[in-house]
Amino acid sequence: MPPGDYKDQAVKSLDNRRVYEIYPGAQLRPITDFEGRTIAPGPQPGSVVVTGAAARVTLRWRFNAPASISLNDRKLNAVKAADGSVSVEFDHQQTSRVSWE
Repeated sequence: MPPGDYKDQAVKSLDNRRVYEIYPGAQLRPITDFEGRTIAPGPQPGSVVVTGAAARVTLRWRFNAPASISLNDRKLNAVKAADGSVSVEFDHQQTSRVSWE
């Protein structure tokens, strides 16, 4: 959160990392975060498009790990957590198209 958006000035500002979670069976619909960044369904099933302010983005899939994940048609390495979730992390700039199978 940007400095000035909270009363206690002793609190340090957070960095630019943002985490968004994807749950199986849920119908994807556009969301806009507090910085105006939009995460919306992509043109085909199994895809999202992130637009807006630059950030270090983590997408995390809960309960249903995809076999492969791509960012702008470039394969990403996924990380599997102890809880079974799978995530990818990338530097978002203006428009990021993420797809998975």
